[in-house]
Amino acid sequence: MRGFILNSVISVIVPVFNTAKEKLLRAKLSLDRQDETDFEVVWYDDGSKEETAATLDAFASERHRVYHRPNRGQSEARYQGFLLSRGDYVLFLDSDDYLEPDALSSLLFEAKRTGSRMVIGSYLSQQKKKKKGRPWLFRGKKERMDEERFLTRFLHGIKIRGFVWGRLYARSLLEEVYPFPYPNRLFEDACFTLALGFFAKDVSYLPKPIYHYMV
Repeated sequence: MRGFILNSVISVIVPVFNTAKEKLLRAKLSLDRQDETDFEVVWYDDGSKEETAATLDAFASERHRVYHRPNRGQSEARYQGFLLSRGDYVLFLDSDDYLEPDALSSLLFEAKRTGSRMVIGSYLSQQKKKKKGRPWLFRGKKERMDEERFLTRFLHGIKIRGFVWGRLYARSLLEEVYPFPYPNRLFEDACFTLALGFFAKDVSYLPKPIYHYMV
């Protein structure tokens, strides 16, 4: 492990496997530019090549903690990163994606305002060779959902899709769902999302693009 222990409100967990240096730097820059300051970053290297591992080691600091482990897949990397984290809230960030500067503060404000244990923000779906992204579901209103409404929205693809990243989870929620019984399986993220919505009981949707999803 490289870096130091910092007790924080939010833990951002970034699983990494052979991600290009420029993409890692872009993700880190988006984290360093956050207007929320009370957070830590857990970079979990899932058996990457030496170049990627060296890039991550250069990130190590009080805020940025770096771990290297043999390859076991992205789902397991997220879980192990969660076990190493200390925040009251958790956000997963894929290593080739990045955040808007107010992503953490916007999600945290909504979580505290509503008491929801899961806050879903909108995102920009962006092609890797283009500079501009297309907002997905930017139109709409803030919404709070119980289990039934969450399931309906999910099944109809309204405001919720089967992604794990870009959402703020209360630590207590993840502790109820982990360890997930079907890691690294087809549609595992969708199943995990359903489980989270069921256990959360109260989910909030924030119609604000806070995440850049590179496709």
